[in-house]
Amino acid sequence: MMSRSATASSIPAALIVALLASIGCGQPSIPLPPSLNLPRPVENLTAQRTGDTVTLHWTMPKETTDKLPLKGPVQAEIWFYDIRQFYGCHSDCSYDLHSLRRIAVQSFAPASQASFTYTLPAQANYAGQFWSVRLLNKAGRFAGIPLVGSVETIGGPAVPTPAAVTVTSTAAGVHLTWAAQPNLNMPDDIIKSTTQSILVHRSLIALPPTKPAKPVPTDMDLVINGDPGTAIDNTALWNAQYSYSIQRIYTSYVGNDTYIKTNSLPSVSITVATKDIYPPAVPTGLAVVLAATNTIELSWLPNTEPDLTGYIVYRSTATSTHLTRLTTAPITVPSFQDATAAPATQYFYCISAIDTSDNESPCSASETITLP
Repeated sequence: MMSRSATASSIPAALIVALLASIGCGQPSIPLPPSLNLPRPVENLTAQRTGDTVTLHWTMPKETTDKLPLKGPVQAEIWFYDIRQFYGCHSDCSYDLHSLRRIAVQSFAPASQASFTYTLPAQANYAGQFWSVRLLNKAGRFAGIPLVGSVETIGGPAVPTPAAVTVTSTAAGVHLTWAAQPNLNMPDDIIKSTTQSILVHRSLIALPPTKPAKPVPTDMDLVINGDPGTAIDNTALWNAQYSYSIQRIYTSYVGNDTYIKTNSLPSVSITVATKDIYPPAVPTGLAVVLAATNTIELSWLPNTEPDLTGYIVYRSTATSTHLTRLTTAPITVPSFQDATAAPATQYFYCISAIDTSDNESPCSASETITLP
């Protein structure tokens, strides 16, 4: 995401004179003045609004602007600026530094991962905001100007947290529902358009009794475009336990290829057990032909369930309702040869599918054949 920033200030004239005076063939260099020990400005500041709070993250520098190691804790000033106060301008669009607000001062160790969280006051109107971090030396001086490296968030009312959330285990997967929200209309001279999406967060609580062959992620996010009020997670393992929560996300376009995401608070987490009580689909496409003397060959279309164990073959000599199991264990391929058939006998065959939880489908439509 691109951030708007102010223009860097020019090099002081006195410093240019000092640099020119130091250039000369065979001349001893002028002793350098003592370092001001100015911390390098923050370069990777990010901001995320969730609910009514904004959290800033950045990496503290490890060096001064003179490339000397920083020693001891460094004071960081957190600055806030309402975008309306700048973009409402017309002829004179220079930054009004007097409208900047310093909202906090905290100390962080050099090279550490720093963060700061601020609770926004109640706001009736949607508007953009700048956030900036300024690092001070022990004399209270800083490098750069306050808005360099600033990042943006959207003010106004908090994004509504998804409500009326339900989580149910079904044959198709884990089914989630929530109260859908119409797309938010933010008429604004700064916010050009806003779209919304849903973030479903899943956490694994307990693995199935049979350990999966492949590693299973502990946490997973599913992003849904729009706000349909329903979703299916068909990647959940059977006979496991999960917790689910849902967040609503607004993505606002503010121009200049800049998009700002604003998140709701997560919904209450709901736990669900994915007990597999659902049999595979009934096999289809059964064909029965005479393969060789006293041998009957069966074939059918393969099932596609990921937890499929295999197939069971049934046979009867009377009617298709009095079937005897031919295969003691499930077979894993969609074909079978019956070499136990007797001559001059009519046989009825059907196939069922069985999964890893021993759920067996009904038998397929039967096919009949008579050996000569």
